[in-house]
Amino acid sequence: MALFLSLLCVLMLIVGNITEKKFYNPLTLFSALWAIILFGSHFELFGFTGVTSFTYLIILIGIVSYFIGYYSFKLISNKNKLLIRKPLKYNKKHELNIMFSVILVVSLVVLIMTTRNSVTLLLQGYTLHDIRYIVGMDRFNSGVINILFAYIVNPFTILVIPISAFYFYKEKRNLKYLYIAIILIVLNIITDGGRFVLLYIIINYIVAYFIMKKTQKQSFKFKRKVSLYLIVLFSVFSIVYVTLAREASILETIYSYLIGAVSHLSYRLETFDNYNLYTYGFSSLQGFVRPLFVVLQNIGFNSLPELVARAEDITMALEEPVLIGEGVRFNAFITMFYYFYIDLGILGVTIGSFLYGILASFSYFKVTKEINLVNVSVYLLIVQSLLTSMVRFQFSSFSFALCFVYLFIITSSIKSYQK
Repeated sequence: MALFLSLLCVLMLIVGNITEKKFYNPLTLFSALWAIILFGSHFELFGFTGVTSFTYLIILIGIVSYFIGYYSFKLISNKNKLLIRKPLKYNKKHELNIMFSVILVVSLVVLIMTTRNSVTLLLQGYTLHDIRYIVGMDRFNSGVINILFAYIVNPFTILVIPISAFYFYKEKRNLKYLYIAIILIVLNIITDGGRFVLLYIIINYIVAYFIMKKTQKQSFKFKRKVSLYLIVLFSVFSIVYVTLAREASILETIYSYLIGAVSHLSYRLETFDNYNLYTYGFSSLQGFVRPLFVVLQNIGFNSLPELVARAEDITMALEEPVLIGEGVRFNAFITMFYYFYIDLGILGVTIGSFLYGILASFSYFKVTKEINLVNVSVYLLIVQSLLTSMVRFQFSSFSFALCFVYLFIITSSIKSYQK
């Protein structure tokens, strides 16, 4: 079953390349990722065994629904003649406003506060693996720091990466945002020992390079390409270094992060069999919904609606390690399809994946029609969510969902125009 699904993804990849011409389109990237995941799942290495046929059925429904959703938007757009090609150009009105600086200052203050203990532990000989649990647990026991870190620092750090990539490849390069991104990322890694933010750099800078290379003069292209190679190599080296510093096997880490989620999904689907626990969209969109109730709770509304509380409980349960396959302890990575399933079962997987395909297609349409800060940043975030869809549905995460809110805030005072 896994090999069949992998071949199906390869077929979708080929179709995406033929119809979209550019390899960085959402269909090709999504299909390539899942072709690799499903191919790897077939071999059941490192104890990740026992994936059920029902699990593969859920993945099949999700992948096909995404494919249909993607082309549904494309066909409707073509029918309405919305895909009239216009020259690629920058919209000079999409620039960052003062709120960028305000949020940056808040983020730096919080990160400096949270890194002090981490630096002390590093000097005492602790590893980044130790820090991830020791400092992380201590930090999240502080109510104020918890809120600031979860709802401001993390989203802003993630958002700065695509913004810095845009300005890095812009004809009039601005390296200030790359330096800001590096500072935020380094402080973030020291704080909790996480590595995924380094993967975000690789994704954003590679995709942004191909999106924006046609807007650059020939004299700049070589310098941009060399810079891209250096950034990617540095990020890969950093991921390897942090992995070794956490005393983990590189090969097993890659396999478990990329493939292990399928086994984890299988385990969770077997334990979630009660339709009365469906969350009707609140799990998938928790990244947008939960922050609203945090605000309400801080102004006197102490109780959460039942669906919101249920979605939060189910999501938090994923952080508890469970034994899957041949006794492998695993947590967190669950694939995006699980969130759709706990929202409304098989119907939820169908609807959620279909709408996700529409969103991906729409964001790709926007960035191919006009290159500006907002369109590029949104598309890079969508690509980032697609290439980490083995982890979760990223819109369920505060850190990801709030990126779009902050992007609106820091560019809201500037109007866009198109000649």
